[in-house]
Amino acid sequence: MKITITGQNAIAEAKAIVAGQSEQVKAVINYEDGTVRDARLVISSNDELMMLAKGRRRYGYELWRTCRDHGEIKAIILTIPDRITPAQAYVKDLRRLQDYVRKHGDPRLWDDYRAKLEAITDDKIAQLEQTDCASHYEAWKLAGEIGLPRIEGFKTLTLKSCKAPVYVIEGIRKALGREAFAYAWRGSYDYSVSGKRCDDGVYRAWLSAEYRGMGNGHYYLLIDAEHAIFCEDD
Repeated sequence: MKITITGQNAIAEAKAIVAGQSEQVKAVINYEDGTVRDARLVISSNDELMMLAKGRRRYGYELWRTCRDHGEIKAIILTIPDRITPAQAYVKDLRRLQDYVRKHGDPRLWDDYRAKLEAITDDKIAQLEQTDCASHYEAWKLAGEIGLPRIEGFKTLTLKSCKAPVYVIEGIRKALGREAFAYAWRGSYDYSVSGKRCDDGVYRAWLSAEYRGMGNGHYYLLIDAEHAIFCEDD
């Protein structure tokens, strides 16, 4: 949403809006001398409307000081992020997950998981979106109650981004969907991948990124020979 503020009280009015946001606000500043500047605005520790310096997250200068070089501010155009509820955010992640698995998922893997994603209906989605959930946890809990998958969020990982050795990638490609495999290597994390046909006949595969030497970290479901989707943190 864009808000255009003009007039002598433009800085004060913009400050009141920026103060109500939980993060920095993108803006376009139009000055009297014709200068137009892109800016990121926050409230400073001195309770002033501050323009952040390029590449900085905390350092900047009060917006009114820029008028010394460019004249009065004619207009401030603020771009306010659209706010969504926890339920809407959950649905957004669920749709992104569904699309990602449709695009990258190997049909030989995760029959049960893919079936759950394909069983998502517009009616159930609408039911969840309309609820007044106060948190992701509440949305997660309600999703299961109305028959939608319970997910921790939408994050992805690839073997390439994990810098998996070539022999690991080739070994996975040859074994995936047919026979069991297990590999491990060290990078920014202790990585491991494994796959097998489980007792219920479903072939499943996993990717772990554990803190080096710690035995806990981030865990993913490997959905083809390259792509993985987030499952949980430990």
